[in-house]
Amino acid sequence: MSDKATDLFASPCCKAKLTRQETRLECVACGHPYAVEDGLFKFTTGTSSHGEFSSEEMAELLKLAKTDGWKSALERYIRPRRPRAVQLLTDPRRYNSIEPLKAVKNGRVLDFGCGLGGVSLALATAFEEVVALDGSEDRVSLLNVIRREENLDNIVPVCHIDPANLPFPDSHFDAVLLIGVLEYLPQSLPDDTVEAAHEKCLKEFHRILRPGGSLLIHTKNRFGWQYWLGERDHSGLRFAPILPVSLTDLIARTVKGRPYRIINYSGGGYRKLMRKAGFDSVALGWPVPGYQTPDYLLSLEGRMLGELRKIAPDYHSIGKRLALHALGLTGLLRYVVPHYSVMATKRR
Repeated sequence: MSDKATDLFASPCCKAKLTRQETRLECVACGHPYAVEDGLFKFTTGTSSHGEFSSEEMAELLKLAKTDGWKSALERYIRPRRPRAVQLLTDPRRYNSIEPLKAVKNGRVLDFGCGLGGVSLALATAFEEVVALDGSEDRVSLLNVIRREENLDNIVPVCHIDPANLPFPDSHFDAVLLIGVLEYLPQSLPDDTVEAAHEKCLKEFHRILRPGGSLLIHTKNRFGWQYWLGERDHSGLRFAPILPVSLTDLIARTVKGRPYRIINYSGGGYRKLMRKAGFDSVALGWPVPGYQTPDYLLSLEGRMLGELRKIAPDYHSIGKRLALHALGLTGLLRYVVPHYSVMATKRR
């Protein structure tokens, strides 16, 4: 894969071509170097604070994976501490997350915010080339260990943290995937408003997609029923998403001592955001029960009762089935599902 590096990447600052040196890539315009270590391409010097493990835990996990193998590290270190993280790496339902992209067939895909790499492993079975990018060097390094052990030469691990300046040429990917990532992007752009930050990042994803390429986002619904029932959101506040953002921001600054910048949108809000970024068609879906390990992916574009019939009769309790059908009959279901999959296409 390293032989393709000069074609795969571009300078994140000026988009100029890169030349390959022994242990780095170098910008032909300004000469800025970017390190390459053991097949891992490093375009950032920062670290990401998001993730399932602390920096100390990730360092120990990575050490065990390198010495004893990633599966042994999974059982000995991850399972006792974070059993959910084991699921994110090994649960076969992770493959359901990429179902909307399977029609793309082969090609090159970017898994932006790949985390530990569970979805990147699924993508590697469907795409010729998977660029797995994350802001945490430790997390991408773990994926690098996994892809070497599993002989997955079509996965390219990349460490980069600036979503508004990606290290790729124009019209480069057939698909881009973000799972549980979109809401965090404004954290990397503190000088922009939340909506401006989202728009700037989405325009960057639009730039690197080829004409006809697909952007798939799995995220939460601002007006999902979980928030109406009092579930806390990323801020740790109850009912925060369903209040006006300016009011929630005031509450977050008063109660939490920080601004309210990790936000989600309504279905209409996601459509508006995608179109402002230049995307053509936008389709919404509902990953059931959630986007991390979905059993079903239902379309929200047509008649909901027909989509609900795709769910096995014994999947939900009788009470929940009746509630879902009532919401489907009234037309409210598409507005209050807890999670969305958002599929947007770049005009050909």
